Amino acid sequence: MLGEDPEKGLTLAISSDHIGLVRFAKSYFEYLWESSKPVA
Repeated sequence: MLGEDPEKGLTLAISSDHIGLVRFAKSYFEYLWESSKPVA
C-alpha cells in the first residue's frame, strides 16, 4: 500500500508476483522505514 486518502475514498497500492519488483519494493520500504521520524 503506497497511500490513501480516506476523505476521497482513494487507496494506492501495488501487487506483484514478479520477484524483482517485490525485492525492490521491500528494499525501498525498509529504507523509508529506517529513515522515518515519529509524527508527534
